[in-house]
Amino acid sequence: MRILFLGQINRRKGILPLLESLNSLQVPFWELWLVGALSLPIPEPWQQHPQVRWSGPVPRQATARFYQQADVFVLPTYSDGFALTQLEAQAWHLPVIVSPYCGDVVRDGENGILLTEVSAPAIAHALNRCLDAPRLLAEMSARSRSAEFSLARLAQHLATLDHDLS
Repeated sequence: MRILFLGQINRRKGILPLLESLNSLQVPFWELWLVGALSLPIPEPWQQHPQVRWSGPVPRQATARFYQQADVFVLPTYSDGFALTQLEAQAWHLPVIVSPYCGDVVRDGENGILLTEVSAPAIAHALNRCLDAPRLLAEMSARSRSAEFSLARLAQHLATLDHDLS
C-alpha cells in the first residue's frame, strides 16, 4: 500500500503521530511518501527508514504523479480550516484518511476514513483497516466525492442563491 502525505510537513499537519503510527502497522507491505517542505526535525528512525520516501517540495504540476501512484491519501491535521489537498486526492479517486479538522469532505467508510482523533493509535487503526481489506480502498475510491466540490456544482449553488435573493 502506497500512503501519500502531500503538503507542509510540520507539527500542525500531524506528521509526528503519522510517523509514530507506522510502528503499529500489522503487515510489512506499505510505503509512506512524504511530499512537501519539511519544517521540523524528523526523529532519527524515520530519516533513513527504507519504507519512508522523502520527496521534498515539488512543483504543482508534479503532484499529479504522486496522486496517480498512491493507494490512499492521509492528512491527520490538527487545524486546517479546509484542506484543498483532500479535494485533489478525491479528484484522483483516492480514498482519504483525514482528521475532523480539515473540512467536511470525508464520509467515514464511504469515500475515506475520518479519524476520531489525531493520534498514532487512531491513524494506525485507519491504515490497518485499509491494509486488512484492500477491497475497501477500491470501494472508497469508487465513491470519491470530488464532483460535489466541482466548479459546476458551485455554479449551481450560486444560481440557487441568486434565485433565492430575487
